[in-house]
Amino acid sequence: MQVPADIVALFHEAEVYHQRGDVYNAVKLCKGIIRRLPDWHPPYALLGLVYKYRHDWKAALHYNKKAVSLDASDRMAWWNVGIAATALKKTRLARSVWQKFGFSNADQRMLPALKSARIPWGDQFDMIWVRPIDPVRGIIDNIPAPGTDRRFRDIVLLDGVVAGYNVAQQRRIPVYEELGLYKRSLYHTYSCWIAPVAPHDVARLAELCAAADLGFENWSNAAWVFAPQMERALPEYYGPSAFPLSAAATETHHIAIAAPSLPEAEMVLRNWQIISLGHFGNLTCHL
Repeated sequence: MQVPADIVALFHEAEVYHQRGDVYNAVKLCKGIIRRLPDWHPPYALLGLVYKYRHDWKAALHYNKKAVSLDASDRMAWWNVGIAATALKKTRLARSVWQKFGFSNADQRMLPALKSARIPWGDQFDMIWVRPIDPVRGIIDNIPAPGTDRRFRDIVLLDGVVAGYNVAQQRRIPVYEELGLYKRSLYHTYSCWIAPVAPHDVARLAELCAAADLGFENWSNAAWVFAPQMERALPEYYGPSAFPLSAAATETHHIAIAAPSLPEAEMVLRNWQIISLGHFGNLTCHL
């Protein structure tokens, strides 16, 4: 297809607006291009991308399906069809898309054991670990910060584009954007201070929580460092293992427990208190 130069220039302008976060002008230009050249696939794909990041799944599915109908080789548009279909619980369509990418529902071995994801909240974000259950859904494996509106074992949607790398245990694990809540878990988030404790006491509390099928997180170690971003490079994020706490800083810990109810969180803390001879205080329910 011969595309006029002015149309190409308008599309590049729409891409720049999208990269800057100017949704209004990106959408306006793309729809204007479609009116003039309805059989050219790039503006449909860009609209599908815009609506995906706005979590407008009906619009995302519509425009990405139109994009692949015009250009069946557009892998990103196909992937975004799969994400939107999954979000809208269109199981048959989603399954057919993932089969195109070689994923089988019967073979979980094709999925990584763990993914890293970032959840935006306010002007910052929280790094989480997710256990994949299909190419774009996963179960949160740790306890997110309360401001994220996410809980332990929530099922969330993940993007397929690598947004950076989480450096943990001498490995660079790809980080993906979280694209929204798929299913809320039955767990609530509680936090408290425990003191005075040694590192093995914190480990014992984590073991007690695991034995009771509760989530555990040491929020004293929850600060993440953003590495300087080099030109054309994806950012790297470093957890507490890269910056160990000093011995003096380990005497008091701010910990989080994920439990279906407050009595279950209190029970594990009281059991830990008997074993460790430590104490806890300011037990708070966040979400």
